[in-house]
Amino acid sequence: MTSETITSDVVQVIEARTPWRRKRGEGGLYRRPGTAYWWMRIPYRSGMLRESTGETDKKKARERLKERRDQVAAARGGYTTLVGPEQKSKTVKALLDALVQDFELRKVRSLKSIKSYIKSVEKAFGHWKAVELVGAEDAITRYIAGRVKARHAPASINHSLQVLLQAIRPFLTKHRLPVPEIRRLPEDNVREGFYSRADVEKLIPALPEDLRDFTRWGFLCGWRKAEIASLR
Repeated sequence: MTSETITSDVVQVIEARTPWRRKRGEGGLYRRPGTAYWWMRIPYRSGMLRESTGETDKKKARERLKERRDQVAAARGGYTTLVGPEQKSKTVKALLDALVQDFELRKVRSLKSIKSYIKSVEKAFGHWKAVELVGAEDAITRYIAGRVKARHAPASINHSLQVLLQAIRPFLTKHRLPVPEIRRLPEDNVREGFYSRADVEKLIPALPEDLRDFTRWGFLCGWRKAEIASLR
C-alpha cells in the first residue's frame, strides 16, 4: 500500500475485514482510521448514509445500526422523513431564535412580551436538541410544576408553553415526528388588591420622580407593567 493511508480504499479494506455478515443492501459497520467508534453505512436514495454509531462496543454498534436501518426503511415507505446529523443537532434555542426573527419580520406588536415568555423556556430547554422533546412530556410537566411552585401566573406559564410549541412544531412536523402533548393550566385572571385613587395619590409622592407618571398612567389605564414599559 502507498503512503496515502487515509483514503476511501483503506476504509473499504477495513469494512471488508469486518467479520459480521450482512445482507446486500442493508449496510454495515466499519472503523474509520483515527477513531475508536464504529461507523455505519446504509444505502439511502442514490447514495450512502454514513455516520458514527457513537459506540466502541461492536454489539451496541450493531443495535444502533439496526435502529438506523429501521428509520431508513420507514423513510423509504413515506412514514417519516429521515433525520440526519444536521437535523439531530438542531437545538430548541435555534428554533426559538428563528421564531423571534419571524416575529420581527412580521412586526408582531407583542414581541417584547413574547421575548419575556421565551426567556423562561429557553432557560429550561434551550440546550436540548429539538428531537429530544419527542416523548418528553414528563420533563415539560416538571417545568410547569417548577413554575407553579415559584408562584408564576398560569397565564404566563401557558404563554411560555405556547411559544415553545410554535417554535418546535414546524420542525417536528416537517420530519414527521410526534409533537409532545402539552397541557394548559386553567387561568383565573381576576385581579385583586386594586388601589383606590386616594391610595395612589398617597403612594406617588414616595416614588422616585421617573416612576410617578408611570404609576399614574398605570392606574388610569389598567395596563400591565410590561405593556406600559414597551411604549415609546
